[in-house]
Amino acid sequence: MNSGTLLDDSPMNNLQLEIPQQAHNPSATAFANPARLKTWLAALPLGNTSKTGHELLAALYQVNRAKLPLNHRYALLEHIRPIIASLLPALHKQYDSAPIPLPEKQGQAAELARSLLREMGSGYKISLLELAAAPASDAVRSALIAASYHAVDHLARLLVESYSIYAPEPKKFWLEVNQLYRYAELNGFHLTELGQNANGFGGVSIGRAYRRLLLLALANPYHLMQGEALQVYNELVDWTQACRIQPLGAGNSAQGYLFVDLEADAPPRYAPTSFAMPLPLDGRILDISAILPLIERRIKEVTLAHKSESGQLTLMGRTQRNMYKRLAEAWGVRSERLSDRKRRDAPVTITIGISACHHFSSGGVEFAPEAREIDLRRGGAGAAGSGLSLISTDDSPWLSEDKTNRLATGIVQPRTSQFINAQGKNSKDVWVKVYSTQAQHEHEKGSGPGFDNTTCLLQDESAGGMAIECGKDHKLRMNVGEVMAFLTEDEHQNREWSIGTVRWLRLSPEDELGLGIRVLADDALPAATRGVRGAGRGGEYFRSLLIPKLDPSQFPTTLITPAAIYDVDSIILINTGEQLLYAHLTKLLEATNAYAQFQFLIVPPPEDEATPTAPVINKGNRAI
Repeated sequence: MNSGTLLDDSPMNNLQLEIPQQAHNPSATAFANPARLKTWLAALPLGNTSKTGHELLAALYQVNRAKLPLNHRYALLEHIRPIIASLLPALHKQYDSAPIPLPEKQGQAAELARSLLREMGSGYKISLLELAAAPASDAVRSALIAASYHAVDHLARLLVESYSIYAPEPKKFWLEVNQLYRYAELNGFHLTELGQNANGFGGVSIGRAYRRLLLLALANPYHLMQGEALQVYNELVDWTQACRIQPLGAGNSAQGYLFVDLEADAPPRYAPTSFAMPLPLDGRILDISAILPLIERRIKEVTLAHKSESGQLTLMGRTQRNMYKRLAEAWGVRSERLSDRKRRDAPVTITIGISACHHFSSGGVEFAPEAREIDLRRGGAGAAGSGLSLISTDDSPWLSEDKTNRLATGIVQPRTSQFINAQGKNSKDVWVKVYSTQAQHEHEKGSGPGFDNTTCLLQDESAGGMAIECGKDHKLRMNVGEVMAFLTEDEHQNREWSIGTVRWLRLSPEDELGLGIRVLADDALPAATRGVRGAGRGGEYFRSLLIPKLDPSQFPTTLITPAAIYDVDSIILINTGEQLLYAHLTKLLEATNAYAQFQFLIVPPPEDEATPTAPVINKGNRAI
């Protein structure tokens, strides 16, 4: 790679961009010939995304490293651009929701998408430098503005794809886009909109594209759930007016403000008031105060548009609502750090997912809550145990009873993925299909699946969380927003697993995985839950966690369940293995794509349910 430089009379108008080393290449020159280009493009196997992508990548790689006539290079980019735009959604879909680190096939699709965007960005950067050196004319200026925009646009999408897989920001990304914006601003075309053309562009400008990037970077992108980076980026196309860019005047300080240094290879950031910092060489103050009203409006729109017949918020509605709430938190008022992070190098054992957390917190006992429920209701043996599977399969005569009789009792609930709404109609929930399939497999096998844990390195910690790093050979895959359990050196002595949530993920250039953990509780009481009223009614048992590890009939606790199963006002049965309790979910404390955390009240059993084996009024989660 070498650096192309554009100079004019102003020293602040220097533009340094990383571009590939170029040399004479007859094959690339012939390839970029307009007549041959048209024939080659017509022969591309557009139905085969991978093959077409690799053929385009090979062509771009040659062209970007060859000396070509300006009109040939720019024409090739303009012809290829819409084809690549049509390939990206299909490629992105392959890894959009895959766990991190990506499996091999998904990783190849992500690398192809990012390589195409990287080469397209390089092509437009080369064209920009060549156009700036060409004799001035209206046509050249128009092409210069378009090349500048498309360079920013493809680099921006490259950043989105990097955020989507929690990869590092591309090398020198912010240095280049900051300079591209400043160059457009100083030359008076940062607000110039590209007119409508055959490729459908219109109403876009470098200024809008840059503000869109700033908002994305301020959204804590490594904290977003899988798939949300692109969702947020697409939404921001209409929210750019919510970000105002103001000059940082001479002698003014950025302290207490969001700002970006256009001379630095750094994203926008907050300048704390607690300590002095150097004045940016060419800084801009960012005002995003108008963003919160937009989010509040979107939350209201989602709430109104995604209600089911029974008045509950649908799965899609809950997912979108939760995403907007996280964005509001990220874009909200920036406060100073309330607690220092302390460096600590120590091993920490982790496991990922509600099922794994439940498994290890219970000591690895079998998950068979239906058997335990029958035992508790009949007042039989095993009531003094501590797990959800305290009787062996051989000692469980109910397993050999006729299936029809067992279901007719109303005690053993069928493990299905169908919920019954207030009108008696079945409404399938795709999330429930996933969990109930796992539950059914566990039930049929008579034992749970294998659950893995791995040992990572604790790097630093604060009052509310910790940062750890896992080597590239670790065996766990994870998503942001998943429940996880962990054991530090001290906790290994009593084997009490602490519970947390994966707050952020980030891969290093060496493919080591860094993750942030927000601590939820020092321990957990494994339980099983099934819906009785409201959202989740009629579903099977699911692994759940009560945190902290206290008797919910005596002390206030909160409940962690799989995502999108229950909602506020649901009434559920909590089976702790020792007692059966009916709970009214009163408040949603947090929700991600993987779990929901609720406050609840213990209530009397509904009239059509059997009487539980423990008191229903208690000192902690007290019913009114």
